[in-house]
Amino acid sequence: MQSSLRSFSSVLIDFWHYGDYYGVIETWFLADYFGRALGAMLIGAALYRTGVISGNQTPSFYCRMAAWGLGVGLPLSTAGFALMAATGFDIDWAVAGTIPNTLATVPLCLGYLSLIALWNSAREGGLRQRIRAAGRMALTNYLTQTAFGLLVLGVLLDDLDLSRSGIAMFVVAVWAVQLWWSKAWLDRFAFGPVEWLWRCATYRRWQPIHAR
Repeated sequence: MQSSLRSFSSVLIDFWHYGDYYGVIETWFLADYFGRALGAMLIGAALYRTGVISGNQTPSFYCRMAAWGLGVGLPLSTAGFALMAATGFDIDWAVAGTIPNTLATVPLCLGYLSLIALWNSAREGGLRQRIRAAGRMALTNYLTQTAFGLLVLGVLLDDLDLSRSGIAMFVVAVWAVQLWWSKAWLDRFAFGPVEWLWRCATYRRWQPIHAR
């Protein structure tokens, strides 16, 4: 698996750096990354100030936004995947194939946000508590996902030819572990370990970590 990835990566890097489209691809990715990051920050700030992210809108509002977001985003995302699949994931279509997915990003995010807000307003349950805990430890979980991936897939299972199904099973297993330990950790502590370190760095002094 690793040898296949390295081979594909070398081909892709050679294409980008020595091909005829290097300047176009470089400009595209720079504009895409910075533009999306800035746009996402501004949209997020607006959604926070209007109470949309906090779940303060009416259920009918979230239902309408979910219908609009998913109704626009899913067809665009499907079109992007279909384009790439139809071309055999050819690197010549690497940029063009991302355009529908890029356009689908904001509608899909709003649609998923609406579904989460509706789900969060329902009756309290154990799974909801665990997902909330995982969200409160988002940075810790993000970093540990990366560490698990590098350790397990890059070191322990490096010699195995894992299929996409095998990798998907590994992802589900990591999620299950993180849903378990996030709740267990926050039952004892107020913040995740990395979130606590970040908080200490922000305020430039040690912060209390034990749950009250």
